[in-house]
Amino acid sequence: MSNTEDRYVINWEQYKQPIVLKCKNWDTIPEHYMFSKELGRIRHILDDFNKVSEYSKKNGQADDCDTEKMFIQKEMSKVIAISGERGSGKTSLLKSLKNILEKEYHVFDIIGPEVLSSDLSIIDIFVSMLRDIVNSLDSECFSTCVLTKLNAQLKSITAAISVDKQKEDYFKNGHSDSSILESLNKRVHLDKLFGEFLEDLLAILQTNNKNPKDFVLIIDDLDLVKNQLIAKLLNDIQRYLDKKIIIIFAYRERQLENSLFEDLITDNQRLLEREVIDNGEVFSQINQFLLKLVPLGNRISLFSKNDLLNKDMKVILKSIDLSLDKELRIFKVNNQSISNEEEKQGLTVEDWFYQFIFIRTDLNIRPIDSRENTKLLLPQSLREIIQVAEIFSEMKPLKKDKGYTKFFQGLIENLSEFKQYIDYKITSQFSANLSMLNFFREWDSAKPYSKNYLTYSHICKNNVTKYSASLYPFNLSNREEYNLTIGDVLAIIEEYKRLPNRLHQHLDYHFCYLIKINYSIYLSLKLFQTFAKRTEIRDIIEKFEVKRKLYLESVKADIKDKSKQEYEESLSALTSQLPELIDYLQVLNSNFMPQEFSFLDYVKGYNLDDYVLTFPTISSFNGNKDYYYKFIQMFINSEWPVLGDISQNIKYGESQFIYRKFYTYTPFFRPQNRKYQINLFTWPTKLEYLVEMLLDLDNLYSPDNEPSDFKDSNGSNKAPSRYIYKNVFHTDIFIRRNYASRDQKTLKDNFTKALRSINDILSGIDQFLDVTPLKIIIYNENEGSFYDKLYEDEKLGDIFNELIDKHEKVDESESEKKLNRKELRQKLKDLLKLSIKKADSYETISKKLDSELKKYKMSIADEKKHSEIINKIKSKYVTMQDIIELDKLIKDIKGEKLETD
Repeated sequence: MSNTEDRYVINWEQYKQPIVLKCKNWDTIPEHYMFSKELGRIRHILDDFNKVSEYSKKNGQADDCDTEKMFIQKEMSKVIAISGERGSGKTSLLKSLKNILEKEYHVFDIIGPEVLSSDLSIIDIFVSMLRDIVNSLDSECFSTCVLTKLNAQLKSITAAISVDKQKEDYFKNGHSDSSILESLNKRVHLDKLFGEFLEDLLAILQTNNKNPKDFVLIIDDLDLVKNQLIAKLLNDIQRYLDKKIIIIFAYRERQLENSLFEDLITDNQRLLEREVIDNGEVFSQINQFLLKLVPLGNRISLFSKNDLLNKDMKVILKSIDLSLDKELRIFKVNNQSISNEEEKQGLTVEDWFYQFIFIRTDLNIRPIDSRENTKLLLPQSLREIIQVAEIFSEMKPLKKDKGYTKFFQGLIENLSEFKQYIDYKITSQFSANLSMLNFFREWDSAKPYSKNYLTYSHICKNNVTKYSASLYPFNLSNREEYNLTIGDVLAIIEEYKRLPNRLHQHLDYHFCYLIKINYSIYLSLKLFQTFAKRTEIRDIIEKFEVKRKLYLESVKADIKDKSKQEYEESLSALTSQLPELIDYLQVLNSNFMPQEFSFLDYVKGYNLDDYVLTFPTISSFNGNKDYYYKFIQMFINSEWPVLGDISQNIKYGESQFIYRKFYTYTPFFRPQNRKYQINLFTWPTKLEYLVEMLLDLDNLYSPDNEPSDFKDSNGSNKAPSRYIYKNVFHTDIFIRRNYASRDQKTLKDNFTKALRSINDILSGIDQFLDVTPLKIIIYNENEGSFYDKLYEDEKLGDIFNELIDKHEKVDESESEKKLNRKELRQKLKDLLKLSIKKADSYETISKKLDSELKKYKMSIADEKKHSEIINKIKSKYVTMQDIIELDKLIKDIKGEKLETD
């Protein structure tokens, strides 16, 4: 390691202990100290205590009628309570406070939970501390009479405590009347004995050149003590100590109320059971008790989790150690500020968390859906901030190098570190929910093509109603694991979050959020692993591109030669050398959007017919064949005709066809003049798209004055900023955008408008939503950048328009085509799954159809149409138009549409 890097090595172990101020008085508290405000309040309260004490000494007791001085009495509680969640810095604050107070007060050693959890009461512990003081006075050669008096007082207190602990049986066991009376007297006057002894002891200490203003007893970590012991401690403090010495204790929010409630609920069990009182009355008693013990003005709350997340991270680091802000490189990229504006204003803990992950991993994981913004992933306390900073310090700044191999390797290493943090969070937050915990473990070890089905089936389990089972995305459970896309998974997650009456809703939202993070880390790792090794196999990548283009030329010309075989061999060689890329493609599975997302009509919603086009062969296409080929690659993600037998059987989960692989990410060359479904965000999920990107990456940061094979239209050799899908939160942005418009008059207009909208949102032009999370650091590692446009909308719109015309002409010519008996039998089987035998006559077929349709209630118009179709079959002249009419009839009477090819 270089000397430069040595300066940044941080010993994190020193920050895992309480962080204690070294200053010894109030005026030297650093302004940047995170608890300076709280210490200021404590100082103000202590000053008020002193003023009351001095006034009492100066003026004595107030007269009975002097009502204006009635508040200046020794009956005032001198308890200060500091509340905060575990890890919020209570111990650090108390130890720092002890250092400051020791100059003006006699501060006892801090009492911790290990002592309070023993059999000793707070009074036992306090008397033991007093005994230590008396013994120390003996060693300092104080006069014998002084020590004798103190020892006598201490013995009286000890005797009174022992009587206080005796049970009532003591007074029934034959003791003399005089001994019983003496015991009762000591017990009654224990409070007075304490007061006199403490006054005398303080007076002696004040003559010993120390001049303490008062005694201070500090109690730490009450949240680690059992509730029943806390209730006893509070009662003992109120009975004997709270008006005689200053007591400062730290506890967890609401813990005092809960501790006392547990104690009182037992005492009042019979009254509660008989409904003489209720829980509200018990809490009312508790509140009155606490108001007397710790007045509201004496209660100091350390910042809550939300307050902590809104604090300036630089201030927190400076509070821990001034050198941390200079040495810890979490605010820097290559030793440069993220931006001058952010450096000036500072980053909150929450912003720092997300910003740091982004600049080290190229993942912006800030939730898009507010329901997922549970903040459970963020550090929950000061202690956790330090531990998170330690973990994140292992994620090193990215280094620009020629070819960017080290750059991508750095991203891989940082993502691996981040995954460890996510795994820690999963284990700690779902340890009580084994189902969710086991899901994450299974997901991590699952094969790429299994991950989507594993996620889908876990969410669907126990969450699908009889009604929803027929609707997307709940109707995919019968598919094979390799026939689910990541878009289907994200669709089921969105529906899952909307389901009512879940017991642990907050944790369920967090579960969905962590699923998305796991997917994002996995996709990023696989993609960067591919990028890092691209130079090793550049020859194979280039050979694939050459063979693909040669094969395309033969397909365009409808020539049969060796080009297909050579292309397939090059494809096999490429995929065998890039297993990480195949893993990535298998998880995406050709679609990262919900299958039934409406791009073309946001008023009526998704309509399959709008996305089904008839694709002629490439050789028979009359327009620009190169753009037609691109259109196919960009928008078709399945080689199977959408209404054909294979697609329909996969859809309904029938026959051996369900085992066919439905989606494809490799180039598709041969549409067969059939109907295929288009998807508008398919292109970035294709192998061909990513191969083009791999070839471009060599010019990622190539200066314009260096020689390069790549030149764009402006003469620059800088690689285009291609869109990369590796962050599944992008889908959350995409599904919240409208892509169509009311002003568009034709389907082509809607199509081109949708492509323009996609381009606008990827390029950052679209300000409809905050699209900053779309930024990527690959093209600009200092602050991130948006992307070049994904689609040539006008040229692709022309192809779309031509296919619409072709689609309509094919439909029109086929509608009058007469069906033979075999074709009729198949169509009826597809529509209604009728069992029709080969030997069945037209008459038999008509009777079977008639019998099936009569199972449903029909209107007069439906009855008429029903009769016409039956007569057509009997007359042995049935056309495709009749089948279309039958399809419409079935939809009307069954409430659903069954598609035909």
